[in-house]
Amino acid sequence: KNINQQEVVTAILNIFMSKGAALKLITASLRRDLNRNEVDTTLFRDNTPATQMCSAYCKIKGRDYIEQILAVFLERLMYRTEALEVDPCRCTEEEAAENTKLLHNIINEILDRVFSSKS
Repeated sequence: KNINQQEVVTAILNIFMSKGAALKLITASLRRDLNRNEVDTTLFRDNTPATQMCSAYCKIKGRDYIEQILAVFLERLMYRTEALEVDPCRCTEEEAAENTKLLHNIINEILDRVFSSKS
């Protein structure tokens, strides 16, 4: 099997994360990119190991954060029995209007949970 660069970078990052040294690795890698960069407009735009590590780290930590903050809410939302259809071609206009209000409330609850979290 061919292993691509992202897989290698993610594996290395996971090793460093298990040792509590991921941020040191990412910082050193980003500094290396900074020192090698010749044109300011291309900084962090290349697909380097440093940018891939930074992206992978954010996805991992972001997922943990989202699960911690929203897991119960999202589970409750997934098992709703009522439809949330907002397309008036698929339901009545009144139902679409009511469901739109309900979706706004759901979105506001999500945002409230995120903004009130301490992480």
